[in-house]
Amino acid sequence: MYCKRYILFTLPLVVALLLLVLYNYSGWTYNYLQHLTILPQNASHYNMFLTNTTHQLSLKPSEDTLQTLPSPITDNLTKPIQSLSNTLPDCIDVRKNNPYPSSGSPIPKGKNLCNSFQGTSRTDCAYRHPEVFNFVLFSGTASNSVLHFREYLAIYSVHKFYKPDKIIIHCNYEIQSNAYWKALKKLSTPLETKHVERQNQIGKSGTTPGFITHEADYFKVKHGFKEGGIYADFDLVVLNGTRLREMQRRSEVIMGRDDTPCTRTCAGFISCVPGSPLMKKWLDGYENNYKRGSWLYNAGEVPSNLLRSCTTCYDVIVDMDISNWNESPYWGKTGKINWKKKPVAHYMNAAFMKPMKPIAQILEMSTSFTEMVKYVLGDTVEAVKRLD
Repeated sequence: MYCKRYILFTLPLVVALLLLVLYNYSGWTYNYLQHLTILPQNASHYNMFLTNTTHQLSLKPSEDTLQTLPSPITDNLTKPIQSLSNTLPDCIDVRKNNPYPSSGSPIPKGKNLCNSFQGTSRTDCAYRHPEVFNFVLFSGTASNSVLHFREYLAIYSVHKFYKPDKIIIHCNYEIQSNAYWKALKKLSTPLETKHVERQNQIGKSGTTPGFITHEADYFKVKHGFKEGGIYADFDLVVLNGTRLREMQRRSEVIMGRDDTPCTRTCAGFISCVPGSPLMKKWLDGYENNYKRGSWLYNAGEVPSNLLRSCTTCYDVIVDMDISNWNESPYWGKTGKINWKKKPVAHYMNAAFMKPMKPIAQILEMSTSFTEMVKYVLGDTVEAVKRLD
């Protein structure tokens, strides 16, 4: 009788102790199970195994454990990483008490910005980019406010691979109804339109924009500084939302390059936190020195000059894989672009194919662009062909 009482008394303690050990040594447990080949060898199955296991035990793997997992597994566990990173202080708040210098060692003109700015690996804080994906659709007439395959591909890729809190299209006219627009509104990701006026004056001097693209870029920089989030051109697709989120975690701003040696950035893709010091200075460039006759000065040269002026003033990622005007013709070939490694691909309106061909013709081509389109659309290809 005494023995039975002893077992009944100690058993709950033993079980609680085992659960505590399992929680604290989840990384060791994972490696041991993997060594014994108990875990499946497919990344999606790993994710399912870990999700079901942690759900059953009401436990979450520690962030340190997640960071030590092989990359295919980490790729499938982005959301837990992000939710756990919320326990870290916001990097912008940290920098208020320990600000970065306002000036520093400059980068010589012509030096690779991608190598010089790849964000930080700090573990004391995390940047929090609003997970809102923004597009700008400024049209000269109401009849031109319409979405075609290019716009569908961009929005669908965001929905499929990034899964933001919502997607917003900022437009000056109501979007005309067609098959693509009807299909997009059926996606599970919330899709909103916001009416905004065109930016008919830029800067404090009220200069008339030289190009409609200047209006969109000015809006993106101004709105990005105020609200934060992601701002992208429509000739862009998301391919790896996990990598993009990890980049967001460790940088106040993410931009793509605009040329092969990576000496200039561009406004085709911006992800930023609200109130970013870099975005404020970029906006000041528009407000105080807008050059209406230069296609790239305010959108590309100004942010590039800011980065070149100081290597230690900002936590920034200039990613060579996001965009590059010089490589845009190679989308019309095969084997010239390693698009699968890109977190985001800004294909620059597919310079090899202007105007954009019907989707049925694109799918018959032997090009890297076609491969990428098929990857994004997946098993919806046939349904999308019927929209054209």
